[in-house]
Amino acid sequence: MAMHAADPVVGLLLNPGSVAIVGASEDLGKFGGRALHLLLRHGFRGQVYPVNPNRAELFGLPAYPSISAIGNAPDVALLAIPRRFLRDAILECAQAGVRAAIIITSQFAETGEQGARDERELVAIASAAGMRLLGPNCLGLFSPANGVVLTTSPALDIDQLRAGSIGLTSQSGALMATIFDRANDLGLAFSHCVSVGNQADLEAGDIVEYLIADPATRVICSYVEGFARPERIVALAEAAQAAGKPWLMVKAGRTAAGERAAHSHTASLAGSYAVLEAVARDSGIVLLDDPDAMVLAAGAMARFDCQSIHRVAIITTSGGGGAIAADRLSDAGIPLAQFAPQTAAALDPLYMPGQASNPVDLGGRREGEAVSIAAATLDAIAADPQVDLLLCAMSTAPAIPQTTADLADAAARSGKPFLFFMWPGSVADGGRARLLERNAPFADRLDDCVRALRAWSDWSRWRERGPAPAEPRPTGIDSAQAAALLAAAPTGPLAEAETKALLAAYGVPVNPGHLAATPEAAVAAAEQFGYPVVLKLATPNLVHKSDAGAVLLGLADAAAVRAGWAQIATNVAAYRPGTTVEQVLVQRMETGDLELIIGGRVDPQFGPVVLVGAGGVLVELLADVQLARAPLGPQAASVLLQRLRSYPLLTGLRGRPALDSAAVADTISRVSWLIWEQRERLLELDVNPLLVRTSGVVAVDARGVAAPPNPPLPRGDGGARA
Repeated sequence: MAMHAADPVVGLLLNPGSVAIVGASEDLGKFGGRALHLLLRHGFRGQVYPVNPNRAELFGLPAYPSISAIGNAPDVALLAIPRRFLRDAILECAQAGVRAAIIITSQFAETGEQGARDERELVAIASAAGMRLLGPNCLGLFSPANGVVLTTSPALDIDQLRAGSIGLTSQSGALMATIFDRANDLGLAFSHCVSVGNQADLEAGDIVEYLIADPATRVICSYVEGFARPERIVALAEAAQAAGKPWLMVKAGRTAAGERAAHSHTASLAGSYAVLEAVARDSGIVLLDDPDAMVLAAGAMARFDCQSIHRVAIITTSGGGGAIAADRLSDAGIPLAQFAPQTAAALDPLYMPGQASNPVDLGGRREGEAVSIAAATLDAIAADPQVDLLLCAMSTAPAIPQTTADLADAAARSGKPFLFFMWPGSVADGGRARLLERNAPFADRLDDCVRALRAWSDWSRWRERGPAPAEPRPTGIDSAQAAALLAAAPTGPLAEAETKALLAAYGVPVNPGHLAATPEAAVAAAEQFGYPVVLKLATPNLVHKSDAGAVLLGLADAAAVRAGWAQIATNVAAYRPGTTVEQVLVQRMETGDLELIIGGRVDPQFGPVVLVGAGGVLVELLADVQLARAPLGPQAASVLLQRLRSYPLLTGLRGRPALDSAAVADTISRVSWLIWEQRERLLELDVNPLLVRTSGVVAVDARGVAAPPNPPLPRGDGGARA
């Protein structure tokens, strides 16, 4: 999907020439009172029109009984009024020519279907007049870059609103304000912050689109509960990367409990977090699970102009603190720098033998106090070309304020990115004050530092790797045959034979099978294949056939086949009373060295995705799977395969022969093209297991789900990737 220019109304919302506060008051206990107070407190330079039919004047400004009484149409109206008055107020704004309205009022789609209908009516009224809506159920916005505060949050009741270069979108208004408040205490500053609430009209993607083009914004942060237009995400991510702007995101709904909470909060469907992870990984969005770490990462990245980081040097006032920090970084996949010989030579005169390695403990000095060698230590380490970032882990020690200041000054002189971890409580407040004076990024929790550095490192790797090149569609695919098979298939679960026919049409090796309606027909099929054989109950309505005893392996002769038929009938009747054996599938017995699962499905938000993982009957227990957007070429499929924890089993672990990983990658690619090209009818597809050998693979079990003809399914944006 191609990007287009940002909606100009977003720029108008963030920098209006005139604002009406509907429901204005001088009572700071009311939403309208706080909105008017905060707008005036932070020196808004445009026209302000308080609207309150019961007052002639508010905060020294003339008050108006209605929007229409103002005479001139304000650019923006903020509505902080009871729900019962909102429809008429929106209608009046639309008739007066207001360009955009911010709806603080809640109790709409998040409360159920009636609220959703009322919300749609508001949008229809506004749309008919060319007016855009932000919200409802939002907390407004504020733009430090433009000196505009259009929110009701008390977090903005501060003396100074400092402008920075972090742009923030949030579905939760209270969380937006909380993020701002905590970040402000750490010296981190924003360009613009927008809460989008229910996203009835303007949605988070519109704000992100603006932030990508906004020269005041260097890093973009988003708190997301659900995507109003998920089909835009990839194009927005690509545009952010093209602009050199990291996009960091915290997504609620990773768990079932979180998904329920997100839906009840802003009527948002959380969607599959695993699919979002795949989309984010492939498009350069950095996912985090904590807002504090997200904003810390954004502030540090913006402070150092988004330099790439890979290897870290730790300087600490505590050997124990340095060891813990090293462990946590290692757990996060962030390597410590190995000092070059010249660095060791520069540190040796300052430290006792064996004390000048990474992490460097200032307590291991030869003489004096830590403060006396702090700057010289950092100078030497920062000069090392293997060091990308300096992590200063401060614990309780003498002269913390001065030591902190000396380290920060030396780090700033070096030009290298740095981050401080201020572990102590109030005893380190003097050090924190020195860091705030120097605009030096810091956090009070090691966990925040590690998460932030992991995000920064992930983004650095993605930027250097860049978007993957396109790969051609595999040869030997008969998409017309697959389409014809699906056209004839019933809606719902597909039988194994039907699913395997689809796989074969896309060039996936499958083991031959024959449907038999009687025990004697099963014997005849077995003798045609040659013993041993496999017997399976032929039904699309039993997903886990092994659990039901409906799969029998290694049947060696005709007697075993006849007995197997009877055994399956007994087993399934006990597992699901009333189930009868109408047909069995007789298959040649296949062997392999490893079982994998390969599958695909059409995600409701992001379209077709493909999956690979450790397979067999323990697939759910092992939970070793990777997803990617479909379609993929073999090279991209190989990269996906290598992300599995179990991938070493393919490479010849402990003297075993290497397995045919190229054939696995080819199968992943073909399945991805199948789910992509047949997405209108094929909702799901699983191959489990795919048997992998030293040469070749074979799909020995498969299932699928067909959609009704012509369903309204997401199409995704396509494009094979490596």
